[in-house]
Amino acid sequence: MHTHMQLPPLLITSAISIADQQPVISDPDERLRLTLVAIGKWLELEPEIQMVICDGSNFDLSTIMRTHFPQAKIECLHFQNDAALVAKLGKGYGEGEIINYALDHSKHLQAASFFIKCTSKVWIKNFSACLRYWNGRFICNADFSNVTKFKPYTLNHIDTRFFIVDKAFYRETFAQAYLQVNDPLRQTIEQCFKKIVLEKKLQAFILPIWPALAGFAGSTGEDYELSRLGLWKEDFKRMVLRWRSPLVANK
Repeated sequence: MHTHMQLPPLLITSAISIADQQPVISDPDERLRLTLVAIGKWLELEPEIQMVICDGSNFDLSTIMRTHFPQAKIECLHFQNDAALVAKLGKGYGEGEIINYALDHSKHLQAASFFIKCTSKVWIKNFSACLRYWNGRFICNADFSNVTKFKPYTLNHIDTRFFIVDKAFYRETFAQAYLQVNDPLRQTIEQCFKKIVLEKKLQAFILPIWPALAGFAGSTGEDYELSRLGLWKEDFKRMVLRWRSPLVANK
């Protein structure tokens, strides 16, 4: 329960029926199954949460959602991404299109001042703990190197699988980031976000705890859930980062 703050809507970015066959998990039935698993897990964590599922492959999830989760507050949107550009530039391009479409068309998002974004097929097991670090603007996870070494640490990229963001701040800061995506040139959406946060000199926006992702990556088939040792290592890195970096939230 979140008696101390409003629970923002959860935007789930989806592409059930993908045009190209590059991703490891390309079968629409399997992509749908994994998405339903993740939504079920979110609802176990937060039964009252409002969800917006926006699918960029023009797959209408509304009937399936009503059947599987009849009590849930789920708004379903669908449209067709620019499939040729997504295939050419990368999934981050499509994700940017999906978020902007949802912001323009979702009733849940239009009524909210901030929102959670999470890619489909993924949920955050310690979401409630992550939400406690909400700073009113933008909070996310990121990948660093050299954190525990006696040399300068490096921000490698921003993790865009899950973040919480003020709606107006997203529109003015990140809404056009996807236009710079070019995966063949290694300009992923994660790198585009990194460039923006460094240019804007943002501080105290990185979660001081590891968001415990679970689920699967559609593009690689990777199981995101870390072992207990892996979680301990990531939390230790963040403990050091809280001391070393102004980028990490410290409240």
